[in-house]
Amino acid sequence: MSDEDFEDQALLARLFLEELEGQLLALSPDAGVQDVRRALHKLKGSAGLVGHRALGDTFGRLERRLVAGDPDARGEAEQVVLEVIVAMHSGRAVPTAQWPDPPTDLRGTELDLSIAERYRGAMIDRLERLDAALAATSPEDGALGAYREIHTIKGAALAVADEVVAWFCHGLEERLVGSHASREKAQTALAEVARHRGVLAAMVADPDAALGSLRASARVARASTRPSLMPELPLPPKRPTLSRGRGDRGTGKPNDATVRVTADTLQDVFDRLGHLGQIPAPLAAGVADLRACAIAARDVQRALLEARRRIGPPKPWGPPAAAVDAIEDSGARLAELAARLDRVADRVQGARLDVSAEAHAARTAIGAMRTTHAADLFERVTHAVLADARRAGQELRVEVDGGETQLDRELADALLDPLLQLARNAVAHGLEAPDARERAGKPREGVLYLAAEATAGSLTLLVEDDGAGVDLAEVRRKAIERGVLAKESASTVDDARLLAFLFRPGFSTRKRTDLLAGRGVGLDVALAAVHRAGATLRLRTRTGHGLAATISVPVGASLLEVIWVRADATWFALPAAHVLAVSVPEPGELPLLPSLAELVGRKRPSIAAATVRIAARPRHGADAAAITVEAIGERDEVHLRPVDPLVRTTGPWSGAIAWGDEIRMALDPQVLVDHAR
Repeated sequence: MSDEDFEDQALLARLFLEELEGQLLALSPDAGVQDVRRALHKLKGSAGLVGHRALGDTFGRLERRLVAGDPDARGEAEQVVLEVIVAMHSGRAVPTAQWPDPPTDLRGTELDLSIAERYRGAMIDRLERLDAALAATSPEDGALGAYREIHTIKGAALAVADEVVAWFCHGLEERLVGSHASREKAQTALAEVARHRGVLAAMVADPDAALGSLRASARVARASTRPSLMPELPLPPKRPTLSRGRGDRGTGKPNDATVRVTADTLQDVFDRLGHLGQIPAPLAAGVADLRACAIAARDVQRALLEARRRIGPPKPWGPPAAAVDAIEDSGARLAELAARLDRVADRVQGARLDVSAEAHAARTAIGAMRTTHAADLFERVTHAVLADARRAGQELRVEVDGGETQLDRELADALLDPLLQLARNAVAHGLEAPDARERAGKPREGVLYLAAEATAGSLTLLVEDDGAGVDLAEVRRKAIERGVLAKESASTVDDARLLAFLFRPGFSTRKRTDLLAGRGVGLDVALAAVHRAGATLRLRTRTGHGLAATISVPVGASLLEVIWVRADATWFALPAAHVLAVSVPEPGELPLLPSLAELVGRKRPSIAAATVRIAARPRHGADAAAITVEAIGERDEVHLRPVDPLVRTTGPWSGAIAWGDEIRMALDPQVLVDHAR
């Protein structure tokens, strides 16, 4: 080390010591929580600047514990700062633990019971993928795969504030970084990860016990004169059971047994429940037939009684008494038959409702094992994009619709990155500055709209902003400038093709580059991720009104809550989430509105009995239209089947429903609204 470097290090050390002493007062027992938090945040940054990364991590953990309400965090932080100050004044090294020796401030965190079991189940799957990487035939591929899995586990741990697993994975990551560059490095790194795999599993199962074992092993290693790269750890075997939640520790109350099944098995059960969900439809048709038979039996009974009345009382020269008695007996038996038919119809109707409810409950329970809600996905996007808006000096409100929509967990993970890219693109490119919005007559606060909807055959995710929209003239000019669009034909290119240029790598209309935008990679990355998920991405813009990005993912059949509406004596299913209002016209009133019969291509005029206001987006009145229908039926839950794309072009259809012996069509609200306008 040169004299100049030594002087620089000495200066940094002196400044860091002054920072420690200056922040010590903010860590006193009388200090407020916000003062303590600010002090820890500053110390974390200062420690990183002078090269004390482990100490910076300690301050970061203490800050997170303080924010989470840990009453011991402030006192421990004060003690750490005092120890570092004393060590630096005496010329000793800053006291920090060397991985895998746990830092003194590290401890297990009580996880929320609502996420603990799901988190541990996910960790079991990730540990199995780590095992697969460790067993790879190519050490280089194995090292790269192990690095990715460890990084994923660390991210999942940080997401639920599991500091222990996050700390341990960070240490493993450092041993795997760049190890796939050569076979020798990869083999060495994989061997070390394999030695620690059992420790990692133990930390997921019982973090406090695993930390205690690591600390005991570290004390033994320090006291021993025998050199050892990794002391033998008194830890559980490679595959410990991860069935006990932290909230049960020490209570002696075992949790329910956990059974592991394959994803294919779950899918098979789910499909069978889907078939079970179709049973209520023919049962409903059967109930209607039974009630019709009961009505017919009563009609026959009334006809017999009327015939008997006309005959009059039996006389010696009149109709035989036996025939009259037979007529009366037949009428009574018909009345009893009609009553029995009504009772059977009631029982079948009850069974139909029970089957429907149980099938729905079973699908919900099974689905919870392999699905998540769009709200969880949108929440992660919201946190990230609000932080981006604060950095950019923008005022932003995020609105979410369809958060209850279920989607496959793996699909949700695959769609997180493109949704983030699209949302960040809205902040960086779409939303104007607050002052510019005011000048344009808009509220200072921009709006980002996130929506999800499951329809027959597809899952739709929408990211829309109310910004300035895409400057298509600038896109056209940029495309010509880059040579991807001929100047001669530029004027004939439609909007859809111009928007497609935004997906090109390196294509950006941003004039300057910053943290959020300007490099032309956001939409390119989003499109690649969407394609990997087997989905499509479509852009739509209106100048001055924002940009909408729609991701469509093909899915199978789905359950849908609908309201039955009638047109030209035919019943159609309208998704209930899109119905804003239903009204009945006054007698003699003829609303000048398009009729459903017209919109579905029927020739016969339709008699308007009710008006239905339909939203193109679920429960959102900004894009809506009103139509008239002949009748409004019941609200029902149906099993919606996708239809061939060619069939969808013949009308406003979103899917088909098997209803008894007939096929009924489900209506596409977006197409209805477009046609009604």
